[in-house]
Amino acid sequence: MFLIEYGTGDYINAENISYVDIGEDYICFDLTHDRERYHVSHRLHQAFLNELKYFNKNKCTKLKGNL
Repeated sequence: MFLIEYGTGDYINAENISYVDIGEDYICFDLTHDRERYHVSHRLHQAFLNELKYFNKNKCTKLKGNL
């Protein structure tokens, strides 16, 4: 489990994110098991993207190690 804060006190497991939509002034994401679209708090945009990149980098490193 890799938790990312998307709203004040609201966290999501990054492993469940299936789609991310990034615009000039918004970030939204969908989850694999949910039809709701989630919006990232404006003040957390940069932190959310940094954590998502960190998660993705770790995931890719694990995949390379298991090949």
